[in-house]
Amino acid sequence: MLLAWILTLLALFASWLWNLQLRSSNSHRPYKVLQKPIQDLQVDFVVVGAGPGGLAASKCLIEHEKESLVLVIERGMDPSPAGPFPKITGIAHMHNLLSHAVESVGSKLDSGWYVDYPLRHGRNEGDDDVPSSVAPYPRGCAVGGTSNMDWALYFPPVPAKAGMKATEAVSVPHAFAISRSPLSWGFAESAGAILKRKHLSSLSEPYMRNSVFPGLLRIDKYGCRLSLSHYLMSQQSSSFSILEGCEVTGFSFNDKGTVTSVQCKSVDSHIFRVTVRKGVILSAGVIGTARIIRQVFPKLQEHFFVRDSIAVPLIFRARRGISDDRRNLRSFMAHIMWWVLRRGPFLNAVCDTLAVVDLPSLGSRAELVVFLLPFGGRDPILYRQLGLDRILGMFTDGFMMFLTLRGVDGTCFELSTESSGKEEERRKESHPLFDRVLSFPASTMSPAMLTKVVAAFMDGIQLCRKIVAEPPLAHFSTGQEAVDVTLCADPKRAVQYVQLMRKPPSKLKESQRANAPALLAWAKESSRTPAYMEAYIRRHALWLGFGCGSCAASLANDDESLRVSGTTNMFIGDCSGVTEKMWKAGGSDTLSAGSVSTAMALGKAAAMELLAL
Repeated sequence: MLLAWILTLLALFASWLWNLQLRSSNSHRPYKVLQKPIQDLQVDFVVVGAGPGGLAASKCLIEHEKESLVLVIERGMDPSPAGPFPKITGIAHMHNLLSHAVESVGSKLDSGWYVDYPLRHGRNEGDDDVPSSVAPYPRGCAVGGTSNMDWALYFPPVPAKAGMKATEAVSVPHAFAISRSPLSWGFAESAGAILKRKHLSSLSEPYMRNSVFPGLLRIDKYGCRLSLSHYLMSQQSSSFSILEGCEVTGFSFNDKGTVTSVQCKSVDSHIFRVTVRKGVILSAGVIGTARIIRQVFPKLQEHFFVRDSIAVPLIFRARRGISDDRRNLRSFMAHIMWWVLRRGPFLNAVCDTLAVVDLPSLGSRAELVVFLLPFGGRDPILYRQLGLDRILGMFTDGFMMFLTLRGVDGTCFELSTESSGKEEERRKESHPLFDRVLSFPASTMSPAMLTKVVAAFMDGIQLCRKIVAEPPLAHFSTGQEAVDVTLCADPKRAVQYVQLMRKPPSKLKESQRANAPALLAWAKESSRTPAYMEAYIRRHALWLGFGCGSCAASLANDDESLRVSGTTNMFIGDCSGVTEKMWKAGGSDTLSAGSVSTAMALGKAAAMELLAL
């Protein structure tokens, strides 16, 4: 009898493993991963960074130089499952699920950088509460780069050269979300009624102006995140290998400016050298590439400006149980559906529906992009990872709208330089977070542009309120908006409002229940005033994380080359090399310029330019 039970369980496990687990696209590394080289290496090509740009560049080099040795040096680790049973262990890697993308911020996949809020007046030098003045700026630190933790939304690449058609390095599969939150559906229907136009996205036409549309996601046919490293390197090549857990510390050049070797250091401080026979491609990302350029060529570029999109979060209350908040999504049934059937709400995307509206006040190319995130309830961890103020976490169930500007010139921040001053060292000892803050607190926008940007966001807030009030989204929401009461004029009522929102209904006093309608009406009326909306925008606006162009000034000026100035065989192959010409040729679309597809396109363009030498 016992033997029969054992055989039955083994048969069920084998059936589950065969039918559900063996279809994963993120198992079995199709490439060789090196660790701690015992001695110096000799290769033909070195690619610094295993992000989207570095992987696309490596694929191009392998396809055109089949006998050449290509080495990718990656500071992070390979997150893909390893060992004798990767098919089984791979199911526990939740970063393959888009629903866990926000939770990857601050994990081993993230570099852990912070930036200042774009529209605040600057960091208070005497402020001890450092985390409140900066927000996380997610940048990948693993094989696959930021593609391991982004929202996986498709944005078309900008052309590598002005006047040329933008082409991706490789056709990466994109599809619509497998499962969809009712809030996303309600937003699409209500926004379509307000904007009078819906659009069905495709790779050739991913969006249409003044419309609402579903986003194309970089997922496999089972709804999981598509691993770029596995997909691009699916054809295993003995000439390709990845060196993980190592960072580049310097380069050696001959008299002609040709790179001859790369100096590296592993995580255990082991120093070694990689001899280069043909060339180097820098694809360490908008932050990593800039740090390498600044360290190796300190006089090549004085200022490093990162172009990015500014976003303002708007949070509304959802009906109980329909949002993708952790309390609803991380249920026992959801875990059973995922671990047994590989289905359920774990496959919900962070964002699968967007709307685009023209902003003529900021120029003919300016647009307001609204991202619908079907979660936004009271969750301190999620708010911290998104860079949101916890004062906005008023509801147990909620949803967010991220209002973002694109096509607006001048929205950028400057990367800070290291300082060895005594005052700076003292501040670092008191606040270790300062070591991870990338940006200067001062805004680079002119006062006139800042006024226009705030006015555009105010119009966007009014639009979002109309969408929420329109059925069917109105049926999924109470219409109540999260209010930052610290910006309101009446401190006494502000305290009463917070107590009303934070306490469970069963613990409210009779006086609080009686005063609730008046308090809610006061909060709604206060949030509609121009003074409140302007203060709200300036305080809560943040950088969305589509940075590009940090190293554009380091490129040679001959025919829009991606070659680093002063060198003969070093090229930049990621979004840090997006020039102003490329940005304008791509429609001044900052989201596209900082996307995975642009990083891959520039990675391939850099590889082709290197091969042409």
